[in-house]
Amino acid sequence: MNKKLFCLYSILCIGFFLGAWASKTYLASDQYRALRMANLFERMCLQEFDWQAEKQRPPFFSLQSLKSNNDIFLDGSEEWTDKRSKTLIHRSLTGRCSVSVTEPFEANSTQVSMLMEHLETVKDRFYPNLVRDPGMDGTAPYAIGWFNGARNTSQRWGIFLFGSSVGDDKFAVVLGYRAPPEKRN
Repeated sequence: MNKKLFCLYSILCIGFFLGAWASKTYLASDQYRALRMANLFERMCLQEFDWQAEKQRPPFFSLQSLKSNNDIFLDGSEEWTDKRSKTLIHRSLTGRCSVSVTEPFEANSTQVSMLMEHLETVKDRFYPNLVRDPGMDGTAPYAIGWFNGARNTSQRWGIFLFGSSVGDDKFAVVLGYRAPPEKRN
């Protein structure tokens, strides 16, 4: 009986440690971080929600608000950090929203490339009528955007990714969204 119990206990311990190692390896992977950032952008910025809602609970439990009860952001914005992907989420009542990473948690080129691919898919699903802005090409190592409305006007809206180099294979990245005029304050 003791031999069987020891074998069962050994198998459970080995399985636990292998599972913990595999989970940690995946959570540290480029693919996980890029997909997490893209998912945050999609859920926090692009999905329909009430921009005017007071203290709306974000749909992710790993988000930590950067605003204490005494803080007041003048534009009514809210900010969170996501501990898992080490990103900053900024959402304002004026219809602007972004998911970004910067030093010391910058993204690598693999993650930024994956984000660009995902952003194109997201654009096609949420806003297929947005037009690619060729003016963004070449403004940074990674830059792409789709917009409607003339530049430098209040009618301009859309989504974009901007990734600027901050070192060897290190990039500060912003996934940004500006809501259509009819959805803004």
